[in-house]
Amino acid sequence: MNYFEIKHLLRWVGCCIGIAFLIGPIRVNAQTGQAAGDVEVTAEVSRDVVQIADPFDLNIQVIAPDGTRVSFPEIKKTLGPFEIIKTNRALDVPLGNQANQSEGQRLWRLKLSLETLDTGRLEIPPIEIAVQLPGQSSQIRRTQPIPIEVASIVEPNTELTQFQGVADLHDVPVPASKSNQGFWLATIAGAIVLALAGGAFFLKQRTSQQVAAKVWALRKLKVTRDLNEAESIVRQFIDERFGFPAKSMPIDQVLTELNALGIDESLAGVKELLETSERVKFGGLDVSGNDTQRLLSLATEVVEGLDSFGGQA
Repeated sequence: MNYFEIKHLLRWVGCCIGIAFLIGPIRVNAQTGQAAGDVEVTAEVSRDVVQIADPFDLNIQVIAPDGTRVSFPEIKKTLGPFEIIKTNRALDVPLGNQANQSEGQRLWRLKLSLETLDTGRLEIPPIEIAVQLPGQSSQIRRTQPIPIEVASIVEPNTELTQFQGVADLHDVPVPASKSNQGFWLATIAGAIVLALAGGAFFLKQRTSQQVAAKVWALRKLKVTRDLNEAESIVRQFIDERFGFPAKSMPIDQVLTELNALGIDESLAGVKELLETSERVKFGGLDVSGNDTQRLLSLATEVVEGLDSFGGQA
């Protein structure tokens, strides 16, 4: 390829990038955002770095045409590792001719004030929202998980009641020089042991991840009596076991990903469990007694069946 051909190619690439910036198809606020058709769903936090017991806001917003039905899930006292201290809703509010909004658009907003006593890198789990456009069937939109860094006010190992002074200086006698042969032999032996241990660790790492995900899911399912919680456990298991974000995916996309991995025997169980759970949450389906127990048993069977597939950890 000569100089002039390279020059024309670079100009063509530059034009494509410029067109992409001009189009700007989807607006994403802060941490997460998604849009499908005439519906725009965004989720943002006021801060993504906080301290313990330091309240911050999570704002979830849906913009859709007039006549759309939007249902936020029932909000309990906690959201993942965070405690909900305040809730505020604004439902079916007309937007009029506000900037960048066409006439006839409506707004639904859910504002949650959150705090936590945990520290480290935490995560706000996906929020499921039922959206039904005029003349269409109800669909589920999910926000993406939002990472939050929670810092402690003090260092965990700090002793606040003891003054840590500076030690006095002391002369340290220097030992007489001796042969370094023993030192080098010990160093080489230690390096060999570490190399062998590291190799064994990496060989077992893949299996350990698979076992950990399965054991965690089965333990959680053994004690739960709630169908929606069982659905969340199964989604989390699929996420960790096969490496795609099942926690925030629509049902049909989860099934497509599993099918692409060559899994077909457990798909019917996965579909029944996820669809029934969504109908309970958003469709008013009443499931109790023997039906609940059967579906909880089905969740356990789904985890065991998917784990027996030799796919990605």
